[in-house]
Amino acid sequence: MVLEDDIVLKSLKSFKEIFSYLSKILNDRYVFVIDEFPMLAKKTDDIAIEFQWITDHAMGKQKIILMGSQMLFMKKQISSSEQPLYGRFDEIRSLFDSDEDTMTVYACTGGVAQYVMLFLRYETLTDAMKDLLFNKDGRLFSESDIQKNSFGDWTWWENHGQIAAKCQMEQRSLTSYLSKRIDLDILNVSEPMMAGKRTAKRYEISDLLFRFSNSLIEPNISYITLVGSQAMNVILAES
Repeated sequence: MVLEDDIVLKSLKSFKEIFSYLSKILNDRYVFVIDEFPMLAKKTDDIAIEFQWITDHAMGKQKIILMGSQMLFMKKQISSSEQPLYGRFDEIRSLFDSDEDTMTVYACTGGVAQYVMLFLRYETLTDAMKDLLFNKDGRLFSESDIQKNSFGDWTWWENHGQIAAKCQMEQRSLTSYLSKRIDLDILNVSEPMMAGKRTAKRYEISDLLFRFSNSLIEPNISYITLVGSQAMNVILAES
C-alpha cells in the first residue's frame, strides 16, 4: 500500500492521530520503526505518554520498533516501572555485546548512525577502534581531521572574541558561523544567568567524535604514525 499520496494522513498532526488512522486502513501486518526516539522525546513533550496510548489502543496487527543511540535512556523508558512505556515492549536489543561497549562507541561517535555502522563491520570493538580511530588511514581518523579544519584550533570553552581570533574571522561573520553549528548540534552555547553581553557566552564543542579526537588522537598523531594501531592501548592507559 502506498501512503505518500494519502490526503488524510498528510492532514494529521500527532502520532496518536497517525497510528489511529493507520490501524483502521491497514489490514496486513506492518512494522513501524521510529529512529532516534531520545531526540524525539527531547523535542516533543509527553511523547512517551502518547506512545503508551498508541501501544494500548491503536496497534492492531502492527508492531513498533523504537530505536535510539542513547542506550541508558532507552532502557529507562522501557524497563522502569515509573515510565509510561513500562511493560509495553517485548525486549531491548543492543547493537553491541555489552552496555560498556555501547557507551564506548557512543563516546567515540556521539551515536551518529553513519559512524556506528562502521563499528558494526568489525568482530570486536577493539578491532574497530584500532582500525577506525588509531590508524592514520582510518575512516574516523580522517573524519575528525576534516572536522578540526572546519572549526579552527580552539578548545572546549571559548568566548565569542577568542573564537574569532583563533579562526581568523571577523566577529560579525562569526555569529552566522556559530549559529549554523548550534542548529546542527555540533556546538552548545552556555550563558551565565547574570550575563548581559554577547561576550559572556561560552561555546562548547558537543560533537563527541571531535572531542575524542582532540583529547586522544590529536596530541598523539606522531606516535600513532610511528607505531600504528599498537599505540591505542598505551594512549588509553595513560588517559
